[in-house]
Amino acid sequence: MIVRLFLESLHSNWDQRVISIVRDTEFRRLLLANFLWWFTRFAHLLVSGWVAFSVTNSPFNVVLLTFYQSLALPVMGFFSGSLIDRIGSRKIIVVSQIVYSTVYLGTTALILTGFIAFWHLAVGGFLTGMCWGISWPARRSILVNIVGENKISDAVVI
Repeated sequence: MIVRLFLESLHSNWDQRVISIVRDTEFRRLLLANFLWWFTRFAHLLVSGWVAFSVTNSPFNVVLLTFYQSLALPVMGFFSGSLIDRIGSRKIIVVSQIVYSTVYLGTTALILTGFIAFWHLAVGGFLTGMCWGISWPARRSILVNIVGENKISDAVVI
């Protein structure tokens, strides 16, 4: 009986906290932007691997491309916190989105014109990996500004 009452109060309290977070327009915008960001990131990983195999006919080059795309993550991890504090989360996210868009549009243009080469994919993968390594923590840090410190764990769960 006591356990049931505790679980019911916990459940209703969590519902109220989630509803208060989801009602925030700025949080909904960030949630949608993050969804699109994740979708395009993983779509790029999939498509670039497929294009690398189509261009080189080598499974090794697909693995090498994945290595290039992930190479900058640990390096950027050391600097991302201080860069976010100095530059600001929003500016980093905007610059990262510009770099992502430029790489994606450039890669698309090279594919459509038939001039795509493996090194184009490798450089683009490294650049997007650098942006991934800094924009991911920036997107997480912006949550505190939107929902506040007392709701941060609930916002991350959503």
